[in-house]
Amino acid sequence: MSLRSASLLYNSTKALRAYQPVAVTCKRYLGEVPNTSFARGIFLGELREEELFPYPDVLSGEQKETISMMMEAGHSFFQETNDASANDTNEKIPEDQLDQMRALGMYGLMVPEEFGGIALTNTM
Repeated sequence: MSLRSASLLYNSTKALRAYQPVAVTCKRYLGEVPNTSFARGIFLGELREEELFPYPDVLSGEQKETISMMMEAGHSFFQETNDASANDTNEKIPEDQLDQMRALGMYGLMVPEEFGGIALTNTM
């Protein structure tokens, strides 16, 4: 084991030992109350995955299908048509590709339908 590896291992073990009394104390005082807080769970060393995955499920079946189709179209466009490195080199996106993006609805994702948009929300 190299000196650097030994030093990292020592410091990691030292940090873990320093943290353990805090975690034990927190669990002793807070452990009796059911944990319903994601932030508290992180502090206690618990990951509440059900609060992260899946992202809040607020969509209807029809909305999921619509968004899935839009994502497939967008993915295909960016994989097959758009050349990201050429855009970076030229410092612009060609006008014909911008028109294709408009035709796919990429410019009106959160615009209300009455103004010609798709009316998506932040959770969609």
